[in-house]
Amino acid sequence: MTARRIPRLSEAAFRKDYSLMWTIAGAGCLVLGLIVGPMFAHARGSWFTALVAVLVYGFSLLLCRVVLMAIWRRPQALPPVLFFSIPVGALCLVAVLFMRWLGPTLQLGGRTVFIFGFTMGLLYAAALVWGIGVGIRRKNLGEFETERRG
Repeated sequence: MTARRIPRLSEAAFRKDYSLMWTIAGAGCLVLGLIVGPMFAHARGSWFTALVAVLVYGFSLLLCRVVLMAIWRRPQALPPVLFFSIPVGALCLVAVLFMRWLGPTLQLGGRTVFIFGFTMGLLYAAALVWGIGVGIRRKNLGEFETERRG
């Protein structure tokens, strides 16, 4: 008979902490890119680029909650990067390509599209750093039994 190893923190606490961390990091990237960025680039902000950026961020928030449940069951450092950072980065790239394609039609200036690309780049970089950090933290927690969900 083997003894069950109990984790140092609960799954709910793990998910709450790292979900909050992503919420703050992602929102910080949006603020930095969409509000501070145009001040330095002397660009006009566009409501459409802000809307698309918020939609990408909203998707990342939903994905974060799902990924944290999967990460809890796998103590490797690679799943957060594969399951979170790569999909967020792919969505950011699609959004930037969409804006570059749609920019002339909506009469968005080159600087506005550049600021949007900068914002999406910041969001992807934050997702990558967050994914690596969560993966390392989960790996350091070690192996333990998790309850099976039916």
